[in-house]
Amino acid sequence: MRGKFNLLVLPHHTQVVCLLIFQRFLEAERLPTTPHALIAQVGTGEGKSMIVAALAIYVVVVLRKKAHVVVDDETLLERDFGTFKRLFDNFQVQVPPARPNMASTVRPLTAVLCTSEDKCGGENDPCIKARVDPDADICYCEAKHVQSFYASIARGSRDFDGYRERVLILDEVDALVIDEEPNEAFVYPNEDLSHMATSVAEALARGTPVNELGSVCGSGHPAARRVCS
Repeated sequence: MRGKFNLLVLPHHTQVVCLLIFQRFLEAERLPTTPHALIAQVGTGEGKSMIVAALAIYVVVVLRKKAHVVVDDETLLERDFGTFKRLFDNFQVQVPPARPNMASTVRPLTAVLCTSEDKCGGENDPCIKARVDPDADICYCEAKHVQSFYASIARGSRDFDGYRERVLILDEVDALVIDEEPNEAFVYPNEDLSHMATSVAEALARGTPVNELGSVCGSGHPAARRVCS
């Protein structure tokens, strides 16, 4: 690592085993009955940040997908991105040929950091963004950035198939999902929302047009207006 990338980042056994587990999970066949998320617990000082960075590189270079790395603290977010930016810059991504008889090419891996608009205004660095860059291979960001990004897809193009081309990597699952204002619809049972979601799913399965979903929601919850309008 030191000789090839000019970085003293030598993975130890815990990191290697953890990455191998994620590799097996991400390359396995996806079925409706199989899990679509994997949580790994790494002890303090065992190099979680390195695992996250290496996993993001694997997602981009090997799986040819985009990686969104979510860190729950702005200071740690900037530290981790700064630590591994030089590592990211040493990788290339294969570009499929435009035509069958043409050879594939490579391009540099692109990594960006999402931070506050105030900091973006004072920086002249193309790697620093105020919002998630959909074209970046690796994007280090906070939860608010990915929430805004995926909400804009849901409200706009509704290109939900594009989700398959992105992998979400959470640095601190307990802090982001459990401790910090968890999403009610996913964490706590709610009969009203469950009834609404079931009604909408059944209507879509019957082929009901999206613009007619409002008549089948049957819920007074605020979320119904966002989903069914």
